[in-house]
Amino acid sequence: MPDTLTVEQIRKLENEPKITNTPILESYVAVLKEAISLQAKMKPEEKRVLEQMLIATADTNNSALSNTEEYLSVRDVSKLLEISPQMVRRHCHNQNIIAWRTLDDTGEWRIDINQYKNNPRYSSRLAVILHEKQNREKNKANLIKTVRELSEMEGYAEMFDEINARRDKSRDND
Repeated sequence: MPDTLTVEQIRKLENEPKITNTPILESYVAVLKEAISLQAKMKPEEKRVLEQMLIATADTNNSALSNTEEYLSVRDVSKLLEISPQMVRRHCHNQNIIAWRTLDDTGEWRIDINQYKNNPRYSSRLAVILHEKQNREKNKANLIKTVRELSEMEGYAEMFDEINARRDKSRDND
């Protein structure tokens, strides 16, 4: 988080109305607001430790990118098997496909790639799907990097104010 935010800007962010109707984005914005608020209260030593943690996390994420072949998503297997995502989920649930779920069995399906790696029927399609998956991971990493760079830009809080003002104006016109 940048050191350029003033307490007044942080309070303004905390009191902003909903930015979007997307629950995930709203949660993300709420977390960012809380992080900014907490960062304003941090001592220099705490900020240094946090920066070291962020660097360590970035290194871990980069090494995880090279390991994108551990599992496939429902979307990936849907393309691979040429069936609907719902059928993939049903096969996972019925244990016809080797898979596990995240978030204590309530989250997304993670499908073991090994069941398709040595199957000649799927090898050519699997290569394409893995390439697409690797590109998605790279794009995600680039997006995270861009968001970090944006937050470090001077005047980004004013940019959000301007976006919110335009949004409010368009709502008033509707």
